[in-house]
Amino acid sequence: MTAGLLAAATVAALVPAPAALAAPPARSSDACAVLESTTRQADPVLGGGVSVGTGREGNLFPAGSRPSLQVTGLQASGETLHLTVRDRTTTVAQLDAPASSTTVALPSRPGWFKVLIQRRDAGITVGSSCLWYGVGVAGTKVNLNSLPAGKDWGGPSALRDVALHAQLGFPIVRRQINVEDFLASPAADVGLAAASSLAHKLGVKLVVQIGQGGAAETAAVADGSWGALVRRIVAANPAVPYWEAWNEPNTSMFFSGTARDYVTKVLAPFAAAVRAADPRAAVVGGTALADDTEFWTTFGKLGGFRMVDVVGVHPYTWSWGAPETEGLLSDLQSVRTLANRYGGRGKPIFDTESAFPSAWDGTGSTLWTQADFDARKIVLERALGVLSGQFEIEGGWQDWGVIDTARGVKPAAIAVSTTSARLAGRSFLGWWNTHVSGVRAARFKGLTVVWSTSGTRSVRLKCTASGSDAYGAGVKAHKRLTVGSSPLFITGGTKKRAGCLAGTRS
Repeated sequence: MTAGLLAAATVAALVPAPAALAAPPARSSDACAVLESTTRQADPVLGGGVSVGTGREGNLFPAGSRPSLQVTGLQASGETLHLTVRDRTTTVAQLDAPASSTTVALPSRPGWFKVLIQRRDAGITVGSSCLWYGVGVAGTKVNLNSLPAGKDWGGPSALRDVALHAQLGFPIVRRQINVEDFLASPAADVGLAAASSLAHKLGVKLVVQIGQGGAAETAAVADGSWGALVRRIVAANPAVPYWEAWNEPNTSMFFSGTARDYVTKVLAPFAAAVRAADPRAAVVGGTALADDTEFWTTFGKLGGFRMVDVVGVHPYTWSWGAPETEGLLSDLQSVRTLANRYGGRGKPIFDTESAFPSAWDGTGSTLWTQADFDARKIVLERALGVLSGQFEIEGGWQDWGVIDTARGVKPAAIAVSTTSARLAGRSFLGWWNTHVSGVRAARFKGLTVVWSTSGTRSVRLKCTASGSDAYGAGVKAHKRLTVGSSPLFITGGTKKRAGCLAGTRS
């Protein structure tokens, strides 16, 4: 998938209205619902010359810092602000301050919060707004104020993209070469060169994709000049370490041929061209959308797994459902099995693009399902030995980003950074069968990650377990542990007991 496919008129329709054109100040007490709706609309404003912000990029406070709001109240004499701070399920605090205040301290705890702000005059609400903010969990390294420039509604610049992926703990960053732009100016991409240097420094793998159905690359495949074109692009960009052959060739949106056409007409000449232009570079290929066993089987039989150094996957789930039940897990398991069967045993698998939206009408997507599913995706991919990437990590297009450039961090930004930090340096040991329907438990060195795919469940414990959820809230339980859709990171027990969860290894 790519944001570049949106027509300009569609993009304009989705961008929030400028403040000058915004709707009148919201007088409802539910202004936060506007920010979570499935249709993007003008954000509610307080009015009366009063504005509230955090002074932090993305409204994110790094781990260990004290959050606060900054208030500007130009015409607010005699008025007050009533603030209701909420997390996922509870009201964390209710605060009152003069509208003329300059700073209002917020609860000092990690997590993601929304603040309903009501401007009141003589006890009557005359305007309301809502603000999202996050506080990093201990051990995470997210500090958006330290990022390079290049924030954009359609996605960040290459340099910023690399830095952001590193902060959130994603080991894969995928960028794209626009073939028509290259042909118009066949020179090195300075932005990619800088991003490659930073990626190497930060330990992130930068993958650059060539081909996604544009007229220039489609014509090159048709007339047989594709290999020569790829060789020119790779030779012009020697800093790039990984090159990926085409975007989602199993979809008519990006490729009009068959799986056989992809392997023989796209991948084979692509791999030869990359190796001829830069023997040090690695070839990434496959890159099919979602669970498509038929494509991958043909890919394997025709030698696709042998041609590549790295298998690329885009394990989106159908209808944006849960990663365990709607395609992601089955896709990765299928690709691994077929790779082993057809000459790709031991080759790395990179998730170069996948994600979950936070507000997609009719699918049940919410800020919280996005956060839970993204966090669980990371756990599942770590368990399967797949390196995780993320689509549209910062942007507003169709609400894929974990950071909204206009509204700030979403719960997913806190959840994925916490999950990445908790799993850092821990080897996967296997699965634990709790014998509770819908509950999954992944065993890593010194840590068990447990969650439910089917509502809230209770799991029996053999000893006292402690840890945290994906938002930094502490967890401690003795006889039974309550498990929901968000992963819990649990320690406890001894090596012999292999953790505190009752059950058996699976």
